[in-house]
Amino acid sequence: MIFRFSANRMIRVPKAEMKAGEVIALMIGGGNCQISIPGKLKLTLHKGDDAQAGESGIIEAIS
Repeated sequence: MIFRFSANRMIRVPKAEMKAGEVIALMIGGGNCQISIPGKLKLTLHKGDDAQAGESGIIEAIS
């Protein structure tokens, strides 16, 4: 997965681990995040859906 952030002000959480539900940064003011996901993952969130900050159920790995 690739995360790209664009924000007026962003504070990175230096000790954050890249795991479901983990807060990795705080965005203050306007901004956006683009997430690029490999094609082999099953998505539970679809284009146009709203995602809440810290939502951990976005992706289910294919077993």
